Amino acid sequence: MALAGFFWSMSILVRYETIILLVPFFLSLVLKDRKNAIALVIGASPIVVSLLLFNNAVYGGYLSTGYGSAGGFLAKL
Repeated sequence: MALAGFFWSMSILVRYETIILLVPFFLSLVLKDRKNAIALVIGASPIVVSLLLFNNAVYGGYLSTGYGSAGGFLAKL
């Protein structure tokens, strides 16, 4: 299960939207088998921490990304 967590986190590196798919999967796993859910988190944590540290170093915030803000776009509408 730790390997599955690793690959889920790798998919988040490619596309941030895959976290939407991970949430229901993770919640159902927590309800059925907490041991495997913990293994999933342990497997995903190195990549997730690396991504957060990268975002902080490059974009100035842990949850900031290179996509920018939609505020300027919405103001033009």
